[in-house]
Amino acid sequence: MFVAITPLIIPMLMSSNIIRDPNGDLAVFLSLFPLTSTVTMPTRLAATDVPVWQLALGLVLLAAGAYLLILFAARLVRARTHCWPPSG
Repeated sequence: MFVAITPLIIPMLMSSNIIRDPNGDLAVFLSLFPLTSTVTMPTRLAATDVPVWQLALGLVLLAAGAYLLILFAARLVRARTHCWPPSG
C-alpha cells in the first residue's frame, strides 16, 4: 500500500520548494511525470501561470501513463487466468 501512495506523498513533501520556485526544474518535472502530476500541477497552477503547452503535455503524459498501466494490469490478469484452475 505504501508503494502506491509514495508518488502522491513526494510532491506534498516538496510543496514548499514547488511554491517557492513553481517554474523550476523540479516543479516542472514533477508536474509532467504521470505519477506525481495530479498533485504537483494544481500546486503550480495556484502559485503561477503555467504555460499551456506544459498543461497539454502533462495531460497527454497522464493519459498515456494510465493507458499503459491498464494494459499492464490486463496482462497480469490474463496471465493469471491461463493458470486457473490449478492442475493436480
